[in-house]
Amino acid sequence: MQRNFEDPILKQRIVKLIVDISAKALDKTPNFALKVLEYVLMTRLPDQPEYPAYAEAVKELHGLASHELRRLASRYADYFSTFYDLLEPKIQEITMANRVDDKLHMEFTSVLLIIMQRANNIEPYLRQTRLASFVEPITQAWQDGELRNMSSTFEGFCNLLGLQNVGPYMQSRQAQKLEDWTEAALDPEGKAVQEEMTRKFQQLPLRGTKTMLAVSTDKLKKSEPAYQVACTLWHDVIPTILPTLLQLVR
Repeated sequence: MQRNFEDPILKQRIVKLIVDISAKALDKTPNFALKVLEYVLMTRLPDQPEYPAYAEAVKELHGLASHELRRLASRYADYFSTFYDLLEPKIQEITMANRVDDKLHMEFTSVLLIIMQRANNIEPYLRQTRLASFVEPITQAWQDGELRNMSSTFEGFCNLLGLQNVGPYMQSRQAQKLEDWTEAALDPEGKAVQEEMTRKFQQLPLRGTKTMLAVSTDKLKKSEPAYQVACTLWHDVIPTILPTLLQLVR
């Protein structure tokens, strides 16, 4: 783990291997798991969109790293919780230093949520307070007045997702005459429309809500204490989310 590799595919194999070793061969050695956790947290490579194959491999690496982080956090929640006061600022430091996007930031936060939710050695009030701090930004995002107003009308919905420019662009390029759209490369204006749609979508609280809700219930049985913790956590949040969410999908 002390060697650094710039090949994203090789890094994927290393991450998978060391997590497997930690979970199987060295499953009784939690201090090794902590080192693995730190290594995977630091497993970040810069995206280079000018090289599509490389950029896709980097995307897959980051996705794998997020999955393995959650896997480690679930397995060693009790042990990691004893280092929580060190892990939380460490994750914040990594987030700031690497300027990670909102998706990766939420993935990192989900690791802290898993530890705090599933550890058995946490004082109940402390658990409740910290878990509430994770979902509070989600609650605030869905209560945003502009989001609610724009999602209430079709025109607002189109503006919310950046769709208002799609129709005019397609008409200006006579898209209806194209037999195979996959063969038509986007010009600079088309790419700008596409990027605007991506940016607008990423601003919605959908992804963060989905991530946090998924990790708080992943592989849990209804009879487990952690599942009951999740129910309590989301009990007052879901009614806040649903009105605006249903407006988006109606």
